Amino acid sequence: MSGHQHTQELLHGTSTQCHELMHLSHEAYVFLCNHFRRNNWLQSRRHINVEEKMAMFLTTIAHNKRFGIIKRRFRHSTETIHRCFHEMLNAMMLFAKEVMVPKNSNATVNSSERHRRLKEIFPGVIGSLDGTLVHAVVPADQQTRYRERGKGITHDSRVLKEIAFNPTSGFPFPPPVQRDIVIACFTVHNFIRKCDISDELFMTFEENNGQAQRGENDGQNVDGMEWGSQGNEYMDNLRD
Repeated sequence: MSGHQHTQELLHGTSTQCHELMHLSHEAYVFLCNHFRRNNWLQSRRHINVEEKMAMFLTTIAHNKRFGIIKRRFRHSTETIHRCFHEMLNAMMLFAKEVMVPKNSNATVNSSERHRRLKEIFPGVIGSLDGTLVHAVVPADQQTRYRERGKGITHDSRVLKEIAFNPTSGFPFPPPVQRDIVIACFTVHNFIRKCDISDELFMTFEENNGQAQRGENDGQNVDGMEWGSQGNEYMDNLRD
Protein backbone atom coordinates (compact mmCIF):
# COMPACT_ATOMS: atom_id res chain seq x y z
CA MET A 1 0.00 0.00 0.00
CA SER A 2 1.38 3.40 -0.99
CA GLY A 3 1.60 6.37 1.32
CA HIS A 4 -1.23 8.06 -0.59
CA GLN A 5 -3.50 5.04 -0.17
CA HIS A 6 -2.61 4.81 3.50
CA THR A 7 -3.48 8.49 3.97
CA GLN A 8 -6.81 8.02 2.18
CA GLU A 9 -7.67 5.29 4.67
CA LEU A 10 -7.04 7.76 7.49
CA LEU A 11 -9.15 10.47 5.85
CA HIS A 12 -12.10 8.20 5.10
CA GLY A 13 -11.73 5.71 7.93
CA THR A 14 -12.62 5.74 11.60
CA SER A 15 -11.23 7.96 14.33
CA THR A 16 -9.75 4.83 15.93
CA GLN A 17 -7.27 4.52 13.07
CA CYS A 18 -6.12 8.11 13.59
CA HIS A 19 -5.73 7.54 17.33
CA GLU A 20 -3.68 4.39 16.83
CA LEU A 21 -1.38 5.98 14.27
CA MET A 22 -1.13 9.65 15.30
CA HIS A 23 -2.61 9.82 18.84
CA LEU A 24 -5.30 12.34 17.89
CA SER A 25 -8.83 12.18 16.54
CA HIS A 26 -9.93 12.18 12.91
CA GLU A 27 -11.56 15.58 13.48
CA ALA A 28 -8.33 17.10 14.78
CA TYR A 29 -6.29 15.58 11.94
CA VAL A 30 -8.57 16.99 9.21
CA PHE A 31 -8.74 20.39 10.94
CA LEU A 32 -4.95 20.61 11.14
CA CYS A 33 -4.50 19.71 7.46
CA ASN A 34 -7.05 22.31 6.34
CA HIS A 35 -5.66 24.97 8.65
CA PHE A 36 -2.08 24.50 7.46
CA ARG A 37 -3.16 24.51 3.82
CA ARG A 38 -5.33 27.61 4.26
CA ASN A 39 -2.46 29.53 5.86
CA ASN A 40 -0.07 28.36 3.14
CA TRP A 41 2.25 26.77 5.71
CA LEU A 42 2.20 23.51 3.73
CA GLN A 43 1.70 22.78 0.03
CA SER A 44 0.87 19.57 -1.79
CA ARG A 45 3.47 18.32 -4.24
CA ARG A 46 3.23 16.03 -7.22
CA HIS A 47 3.80 12.82 -5.30
CA ILE A 48 2.85 13.82 -1.75
CA ASN A 49 0.03 15.98 -0.41
CA VAL A 50 -0.51 17.96 2.80
CA GLU A 51 -2.48 15.16 4.47
CA GLU A 52 0.34 12.66 3.94
CA LYS A 53 2.97 15.07 5.24
CA MET A 54 0.88 15.67 8.34
CA ALA A 55 0.33 11.94 8.88
CA MET A 56 4.06 11.15 8.57
CA PHE A 57 5.03 13.90 10.98
CA LEU A 58 2.41 13.08 13.63
CA THR A 59 3.19 9.36 13.42
CA THR A 60 6.89 10.08 13.94
CA ILE A 61 6.44 12.22 17.07
CA ALA A 62 3.55 10.16 18.47
CA HIS A 63 5.53 6.90 18.53
CA ASN A 64 9.11 8.21 18.45
CA LYS A 65 9.62 6.38 15.16
CA ARG A 66 12.79 6.53 13.12
CA PHE A 67 12.68 7.69 9.53
CA GLY A 68 13.36 4.13 8.37
CA ILE A 69 10.08 2.92 9.93
CA ILE A 70 8.11 5.79 8.38
CA LYS A 71 9.83 5.09 5.04
CA ARG A 72 8.52 1.52 4.97
CA ARG A 73 5.01 2.50 6.05
CA PHE A 74 4.54 5.41 3.61
CA ARG A 75 6.72 4.09 0.76
CA HIS A 76 8.94 7.14 0.31
CA SER A 77 12.71 7.54 0.31
CA THR A 78 14.53 8.50 3.48
CA GLU A 79 15.44 11.81 1.85
CA THR A 80 11.77 12.58 1.19
CA ILE A 81 10.77 11.63 4.75
CA HIS A 82 13.55 13.81 6.16
CA ARG A 83 12.60 16.79 3.98
CA CYS A 84 8.88 16.52 4.80
CA PHE A 85 9.55 16.14 8.52
CA HIS A 86 11.56 19.35 8.70
CA GLU A 87 9.05 21.15 6.47
CA MET A 88 6.33 20.11 8.92
CA LEU A 89 8.45 21.09 11.92
CA ASN A 90 8.98 24.59 10.52
CA ALA A 91 5.25 24.90 9.84
CA MET A 92 4.52 23.80 13.41
CA MET A 93 6.69 26.63 14.72
CA LEU A 94 4.46 29.08 12.82
CA PHE A 95 1.39 27.37 14.26
CA ALA A 96 2.91 27.58 17.75
CA LYS A 97 2.97 31.38 17.56
CA GLU A 98 -0.77 31.28 16.95
CA VAL A 99 -1.72 28.69 19.57
CA MET A 100 0.77 29.08 22.43
CA VAL A 101 -0.26 32.49 23.72
CA PRO A 102 -1.40 33.72 27.16
CA LYS A 103 -5.11 33.27 27.81
CA ASN A 104 -5.39 36.94 28.73
CA SER A 105 -3.20 39.32 26.73
CA ASN A 106 -4.00 42.09 29.24
CA ALA A 107 -2.70 40.10 32.20
CA THR A 108 0.31 42.36 32.71
CA VAL A 109 -1.60 45.58 32.13
CA ASN A 110 -4.32 44.63 34.61
CA SER A 111 -1.99 43.14 37.23
CA SER A 112 -2.56 46.03 39.64
CA GLU A 113 -6.32 45.45 39.49
CA ARG A 114 -5.82 41.97 40.89
CA HIS A 115 -4.30 43.58 43.97
CA ARG A 116 -6.83 46.36 44.38
CA ARG A 117 -7.12 45.86 48.13
CA LEU A 118 -3.36 46.03 48.61
CA LYS A 119 -3.26 49.12 46.42
CA GLU A 120 -5.78 50.81 48.71
CA ILE A 121 -3.88 49.82 51.85
CA PHE A 122 -0.42 50.64 50.45
CA PRO A 123 -0.97 53.41 47.88
CA GLY A 124 1.99 53.90 45.56
CA VAL A 125 4.05 51.01 46.92
CA ILE A 126 2.66 47.99 45.05
CA GLY A 127 5.72 46.35 43.54
CA SER A 128 7.91 47.42 46.41
CA LEU A 129 6.53 44.48 48.35
CA ASP A 130 8.28 42.06 45.99
CA GLY A 131 11.31 40.52 47.63
CA THR A 132 10.23 41.53 51.12
CA LEU A 133 11.35 38.98 53.71
CA VAL A 134 8.55 37.93 56.06
CA HIS A 135 9.39 35.86 59.12
CA ALA A 136 7.27 32.71 59.19
CA VAL A 137 7.20 29.66 61.44
CA VAL A 138 6.08 26.42 59.79
CA PRO A 139 4.58 23.75 62.09
CA ALA A 140 6.95 20.83 62.62
CA ASP A 141 4.63 18.31 60.99
CA GLN A 142 4.51 20.40 57.79
CA GLN A 143 8.16 21.41 57.46
CA THR A 144 9.20 18.55 55.16
CA ARG A 145 7.19 19.76 52.18
CA TYR A 146 8.63 23.28 52.44
CA ARG A 147 12.25 22.31 53.08
CA GLU A 148 14.71 23.78 50.56
CA ARG A 149 11.95 25.88 48.98
CA GLY A 150 13.25 29.23 50.23
CA LYS A 151 14.91 32.13 48.48
CA GLY A 152 18.40 31.60 47.14
CA ILE A 153 18.40 27.81 46.87
CA THR A 154 19.00 25.92 43.64
CA HIS A 155 15.28 25.68 42.86
CA ASP A 156 15.14 29.45 42.49
CA SER A 157 14.19 30.38 38.91
CA ARG A 158 16.57 33.34 39.03
CA VAL A 159 19.51 30.95 39.27
CA LEU A 160 18.29 29.18 36.13
CA LYS A 161 17.86 32.47 34.28
CA GLU A 162 21.35 33.68 35.18
CA ILE A 163 22.91 30.43 33.99
CA ALA A 164 20.78 30.08 30.86
CA PHE A 165 21.46 33.60 29.60
CA ASN A 166 25.15 33.62 30.43
CA PRO A 167 27.04 32.55 27.26
CA THR A 168 30.03 31.41 29.32
CA SER A 169 28.05 29.19 31.69
CA GLY A 170 28.11 26.14 29.44
CA PHE A 171 24.40 25.53 30.06
CA PRO A 172 23.39 22.32 28.18
CA PHE A 173 20.69 23.68 25.88
CA PRO A 174 18.84 20.97 23.91
CA PRO A 175 19.56 20.73 20.18
CA PRO A 176 17.21 22.97 18.14
CA VAL A 177 15.38 20.08 16.45
CA GLN A 178 14.63 18.30 19.74
CA ARG A 179 13.52 21.61 21.25
CA ASP A 180 11.16 22.28 18.34
CA ILE A 181 9.69 18.78 18.54
CA VAL A 182 8.73 19.42 22.17
CA ILE A 183 7.18 22.76 21.17
CA ALA A 184 5.26 21.01 18.38
CA CYS A 185 3.82 18.51 20.88
CA PHE A 186 2.70 21.32 23.18
CA THR A 187 1.23 23.13 20.19
CA VAL A 188 -0.92 20.17 19.13
CA HIS A 189 -2.01 19.73 22.76
CA ASN A 190 -3.02 23.40 23.08
CA PHE A 191 -4.78 23.31 19.73
CA ILE A 192 -6.98 20.37 20.78
CA ARG A 193 -7.82 22.09 24.07
CA LYS A 194 -8.42 25.50 22.51
CA CYS A 195 -10.77 24.16 19.82
CA ASP A 196 -12.54 21.92 22.36
CA ILE A 197 -12.15 18.89 20.11
CA SER A 198 -13.29 15.61 21.59
CA ASP A 199 -10.19 13.52 22.19
CA GLU A 200 -10.09 9.99 23.56
CA LEU A 201 -6.68 10.36 25.24
CA PHE A 202 -7.66 13.55 27.06
CA MET A 203 -10.95 12.03 28.23
CA THR A 204 -9.15 8.96 29.55
CA PHE A 205 -6.62 11.14 31.39
CA GLU A 206 -9.32 13.34 32.94
CA GLU A 207 -11.29 10.29 34.05
CA ASN A 208 -8.25 8.70 35.69
CA ASN A 209 -7.17 12.01 37.21
CA GLY A 210 -10.65 12.55 38.67
CA GLN A 211 -10.58 9.10 40.25
CA ALA A 212 -7.14 9.76 41.72
CA GLN A 213 -8.28 13.06 43.21
CA ARG A 214 -11.36 11.44 44.75
CA GLY A 215 -9.06 8.89 46.38
CA GLU A 216 -6.95 11.52 48.13
CA ASN A 217 -9.45 12.24 50.88
CA ASP A 218 -7.20 10.46 53.39
CA GLY A 219 -4.91 13.49 53.49
CA GLN A 220 -4.81 16.55 55.71
CA ASN A 221 -6.25 19.98 55.02
CA VAL A 222 -3.67 22.77 54.64
CA ASP A 223 -4.96 26.30 54.17
CA GLY A 224 -8.19 25.03 52.64
CA MET A 225 -6.43 22.59 50.27
CA GLU A 226 -6.56 18.83 50.62
CA TRP A 227 -3.03 17.47 50.86
CA GLY A 228 -2.92 13.70 50.63
CA SER A 229 -0.27 11.02 50.29
CA GLN A 230 0.16 11.71 46.58
CA GLY A 231 0.96 15.36 47.31
CA ASN A 232 3.64 14.37 49.82
CA GLU A 233 5.11 11.86 47.40
CA TYR A 234 5.20 14.48 44.63
CA MET A 235 7.03 16.97 46.84
CA ASP A 236 9.53 14.30 47.97
CA ASN A 237 10.33 13.44 44.34
CA LEU A 238 10.57 17.11 43.42
CA ARG A 239 13.13 17.74 46.14
CA ASP A 240 15.16 14.69 45.16
